[in-house]
Amino acid sequence: MKIDVKKIDYKAEARKGLLGAEKNSSRSSLSSRLLRLYALTLALFLLSIFIIYLLLSTGGSFFQTGIKLLLLGLLFLCILTISYFYYGIHRPYKSYRATLQRVLDGYSEVQELQELPVYLTEESHEEYHYISEILSANRIIEEGEKLAYIQNLQNQMNPHFLYNILENIRSESLLNGLESVANMAELLGDFYRYTISQEDNFVSLKEELDNAEVYFQIQRFRFSKKLELKVKVQENLLSLKVPRILLQPIVENSIVHGLEGRESGGKVEISISRSNQHVCIQVSDDGIGIEEEKLRQINEDLRNIRRGFQGGVVGKKDMGKAGMGVSLLNIQERIHLLYGREYGLYLQSLENSGTDVCMVLPRELSVKQEEESFISESLDLLSEKENALIINTISTKEPEKEELLFALELYLSEGNRFSVENLSFQLFSGESLMLLSLDKPIPKDLVVALNAEKELYYGSVKSYESMIKTVPKVWMVGDGSSLIGGQTVLSNLFVYQPEYPNFLLRNKELITRYKDLFPELSQEIPYQEQVEALDEKQRILVEIMKGMIAGARVFALWEVHLEEEEVELYAYIEKWKKEGYAFLFFSSKPSDAEEPCERLGIWKEGRILKVITNSV
Repeated sequence: MKIDVKKIDYKAEARKGLLGAEKNSSRSSLSSRLLRLYALTLALFLLSIFIIYLLLSTGGSFFQTGIKLLLLGLLFLCILTISYFYYGIHRPYKSYRATLQRVLDGYSEVQELQELPVYLTEESHEEYHYISEILSANRIIEEGEKLAYIQNLQNQMNPHFLYNILENIRSESLLNGLESVANMAELLGDFYRYTISQEDNFVSLKEELDNAEVYFQIQRFRFSKKLELKVKVQENLLSLKVPRILLQPIVENSIVHGLEGRESGGKVEISISRSNQHVCIQVSDDGIGIEEEKLRQINEDLRNIRRGFQGGVVGKKDMGKAGMGVSLLNIQERIHLLYGREYGLYLQSLENSGTDVCMVLPRELSVKQEEESFISESLDLLSEKENALIINTISTKEPEKEELLFALELYLSEGNRFSVENLSFQLFSGESLMLLSLDKPIPKDLVVALNAEKELYYGSVKSYESMIKTVPKVWMVGDGSSLIGGQTVLSNLFVYQPEYPNFLLRNKELITRYKDLFPELSQEIPYQEQVEALDEKQRILVEIMKGMIAGARVFALWEVHLEEEEVELYAYIEKWKKEGYAFLFFSSKPSDAEEPCERLGIWKEGRILKVITNSV
C-alpha cells in the first residue's frame, strides 16, 4: 500500500506572506503613527500661539470674534486628533495585542502578525519574518521526522520479504548442490540485514570491517576476477564505535571505479591506525587512478560540501561524472556533522598507480565493549579457497604513533591564485616524508603556514606542543635562515637558551653540553668555527642541532641536494629519527626520491597527488 503524505513548504508560505506585505504599501507602523500625531499636536500648538499673537495685536471687537473662532477650531481639531488616536493607534494596538496573545497561546500562526494592517516598529515586520522562518524550519524538521518514521514502518515490510526470498534461494541451491550460489545468497542476506535493518547509527569498527569483507566477497562473485582484500588494524581498535556504513561505500568505489576497468583485477587495502591525535583510516587500491583535474574537482567538492536548508547534500552536480558518485559526499557530510569540519576525508591518486581515500576521525571515539559481529559467522561458512584472498593483519604489539604534524585541506593564497591547494598529510615521530615536486619548487610559505605564522585561506594545521613558544615548531633547514652570520658554531647553537646572555661567563659549560649532546659531531665540527667557514653538509648539521637544542622536533629540509660522498648526513638523520624526531624533505630533483624516506609525496601544481610508502 502506498502512503501519501502532504508536504507543506512552510518557508514558501512565509515568503508569500512577506511578498504580500510588501505589495500592500498602505500599511504603516504604530511608532510612525505616534510620531505623526506628535508632529500634528506640536503644529497645532504653535499655530494657536501665532493666531493668539495676531489677535492681541489687532484688539477691538475683532479680537473677541477671533477668540471664539479659534476655540471652535481648536475644539474641532481636538476631535480630529482624538479620532485619529483612537482609530489609527488605539484600536490597531488592541488588535495587535489580541493577535499576539493568540499566537503566544498557539491558536494562530506568526504569519498572522505579518498580515496585520499595522505593526509596532519598522523593524517588527522583519523580526516577524525571521521568527516565521525559524518556526517554519522546525516544522520542516517535524514533517521530515514524520515522513521518515512512516517510511521506516513501510520499509520494515520490504526487507522481511527480501530475506525470505534469499533464504529460499539458498535452500534450493543447497538441495541442488550449488554451494557457491547458496553462499552468495547468505552473504547478500547478511549484507542487507546490516545496511537496511540495522537501527544503530554507531557500530563497532569490527562490524564495519566485517560488512566491508562481506561486500567484497559479493563483488568477487560478480566480477569473477582475482580481487584481493587486505585489512591491517590494531586489535585494540576493533571495539571503537564509528558511524555505520562508513567503509563499504569507499570499498565499492575502489572496486567499481578503480579495478573494474582492469582485466587482471587488483588489490584493495584497508589500513587503520590511531595516533595520539587522530584515528586514521585509509582505503587504497592499485587500480587505474584518477585524472589530475578530476581529482582536483572531487577534493574541491568534498571541501565545499554544505547542508541545504531543507536537508540533503549540496555539492557539485557533476561529481558523479567526476568518477566517485555521491557516496563520498554523504560520508564527508556525516563526519562534519558528527565531529566538525576539522575532520573528514580526502583523496590522493595518480593515473595508473591507484587511489587512496584517507579518512581522519577524532582519537577519542566512544568505546564499545568487545563483541562478536553476526556477519563474521557468514564469512566462516565460506570455503578456505573462497576466503583465500581476504588477508587480515591484526597487530597487538604495534605502539601508538605520536603525531607531530597534521594538515587538512590546507590552502594558501598568493595574489589571485593558490600557491598551496588542498594539501592534506600527517607526519609522525620517527619518520621522514619527502615531498617531490614535479613542476615548480614548493613555496617556502608552506613552512611559515605550518608554524602558524601566515594566515590560511582555508584548512587547519595541528602540531605538537613545543617547550619554547617562540621557537618554530617546523624548523627550516637548508637555506641558512636559522644561522647568525659572524658568530661561532657554539654561539649559534645556544642562542635560544636562557643562559645565552651570560654566554661569555658560561662558555665552558656550553662547550661541555655541546660535546655531551653531540659527541660525534662535536669532533667533526669544532665549536669555535665561524659558520661562514662551514661546508654545506656541516651547515645543515649545525642548523639541525640548533633546532634540537631549541626544542624543535620537526625539520623541513629545503632543496638539500648532497653529493654521494656526503651521504653520512642521512645516517645522522636515521639516528635522530630513532630518538623521536621527524624530517620533512622538500625537493624538485627526481634523484632525491631515492633517499631513504618512509613516504614519498608526489607534488604538482600546489598539492599532493599521492603519497607512496617506500619499503625502507
